[in-house]
Amino acid sequence: MISLLLSTLLLPAPPRQDPPEPPLEEQVDRAIARGVTWLLEQQYPDGSWLSWTDQNFIGGPTALVAYSLLKSGLPKEHRSIELALEFLRLHPPTQTYDAAVRCLLLGSIDPQLYAERIERAADIFFDHHADRFTYTRVMRNQPGGDLSNTQFAIVALAALDELGWRRDDKFWEKMGEFLVKDQKADGSFSYHPGGAPTMTMTLAGYGCLAATHRVLESRKARAKTLEPLRQAMATSEEWLDLNWLGEQEWTGENGLNRWGFYAWYGMERAGAFSGRERIGGHDWYQDGARLLVAKQNRDGTWSDPWGNQPTNTPFGLLTLSRATAKVGTGGAPRTGLWEKRWSNADAGRSDLLITAAGAPDCRAFLAGFHPEVVELYTFEGDAQPRVSRFAWLLDGREIQVFRPDQPEVLARQQAPPRYPVEVPLQGNGTHLLEATAWLAIPGSEDPDDVVQVVSGPLALKVHGLVTEADREQIRQLERSIQVDLDDPSQLAASSEEGGQSNGVARAFDRFQGSRWLAKREDAEPWIRLVPKQAMRVAGVRLLPAMTGPEIAGFDLATRVQVSVNGRKHELRLEPKDTAAGTVLEFKRPVRLRELEVRVLERRPGTDANNAGLVGFREILLLDEAR
Repeated sequence: MISLLLSTLLLPAPPRQDPPEPPLEEQVDRAIARGVTWLLEQQYPDGSWLSWTDQNFIGGPTALVAYSLLKSGLPKEHRSIELALEFLRLHPPTQTYDAAVRCLLLGSIDPQLYAERIERAADIFFDHHADRFTYTRVMRNQPGGDLSNTQFAIVALAALDELGWRRDDKFWEKMGEFLVKDQKADGSFSYHPGGAPTMTMTLAGYGCLAATHRVLESRKARAKTLEPLRQAMATSEEWLDLNWLGEQEWTGENGLNRWGFYAWYGMERAGAFSGRERIGGHDWYQDGARLLVAKQNRDGTWSDPWGNQPTNTPFGLLTLSRATAKVGTGGAPRTGLWEKRWSNADAGRSDLLITAAGAPDCRAFLAGFHPEVVELYTFEGDAQPRVSRFAWLLDGREIQVFRPDQPEVLARQQAPPRYPVEVPLQGNGTHLLEATAWLAIPGSEDPDDVVQVVSGPLALKVHGLVTEADREQIRQLERSIQVDLDDPSQLAASSEEGGQSNGVARAFDRFQGSRWLAKREDAEPWIRLVPKQAMRVAGVRLLPAMTGPEIAGFDLATRVQVSVNGRKHELRLEPKDTAAGTVLEFKRPVRLRELEVRVLERRPGTDANNAGLVGFREILLLDEAR
């Protein structure tokens, strides 16, 4: 017996079993939540997001990120969406990419409320001929264009068509004819006419074919118009089957490289417009979701060999959330991204079961009674206790009372939703909601003989609402005066670190994600603006350079000299001023002929890699406060 026991003890331990992999849907939700969280942390104080590959046109990346957040489940009331909308309002679009994504974003939130802004954005490409679209309106008379711009324009135009901004049938017929003609014999497409076929552009061409077919089919187009589009789509599907995206290399000379996540977003749009769950025999969403979940970084981002997280992460989110499936509507909120429903019903300990939903516009109601309360205080023949008085309290203060002298009102509140109330949630934080009911006692003939039952405090945890600091940022942006940066002779600096990417123009472009930096060896950096024409200015706002949203990684200018038309003003800046900046208000507006900002003293930054670099992410010229 002892030897048997010893031999059992000496047996090797069974191999450790890895926990079972959670369902793909759960993995997707987790990946979306992580990506959303990272993007929220990257937003600059002015509401923008910056793509370092597209610093000249920051509106596009901001619209793309905001659209991906909305489609990932973040509600339009969230501060990040509201701040992005304000930033975009103050920075009109100039590019097809930017304008197209704005149409998708605004149309998904409220097409009626934002009708004027949608039309202004659509004007960038709305009257374009049925051919390849170009980057800007200025380039329209030039030959060429590319299929990537065309894809964004067509996706936006198809969405606008659903929302009531309809191009005539002739436009869509010509677009269909162009796409069929532009397709190569094997079903592939290229970026420029006559170029080599690529995965991204074949997906773009297929998506454009599907979108055009969908619009024309909804208008009852003739079979001879639709059939060439169907045949072209089938040919592209054959090419995509033979060159399946899920099996492509991401590195190497012929790999996807920096375009892999863009390709999957193209696949999502192609699948949505075609209505196909399988393309070329492949379940495109299942394949794409597994691949994107596997490729997500630990911080929640998606990146390529060049990085590009601010662009690739939205592409990943838009694919996983199937953003184009319902082009004209917002995404469905996902658990954890925006907690706006609270209830004590699951706890099972309160006499009154209450539920509240919504932020900042919150409504609450009585969901029911504890079973013991129902058993003790329900009259024979009734389904629930009789309420003679009911009160709601928020943070200890009564906000609604239903009184005994309102018998008709009390009677009406017996049917669901019971005793509804508007709950004013004015700010971020935890608010305590309570309910109290006075119940008639069965068997008693005295109307004043009641029992009081309570819900106990329900904690409404609110986050993501616009704060007063956010509103001040918006007011400062509204006051900022746009500087004409076309003439570089107006601008000068003692030095520039990083050339154009950190050049002097960056300090006056009104984009707080960009910056001017002076070189490390520059002992007393200065930056100067001499406008071509004098400008009426009521103040100057200095915003120190940051390595990221609210991160003072560079040296901080702590004492600066601001010269306005030769008159010198000295300002001091503290670390707390990094995000909000420091404002020099003039007693009365001046005619600005020359502005110089000189750094006299500095404080070392928090990032060793950027030690010695100092500058400003923005120097805003302010109009009078309104």
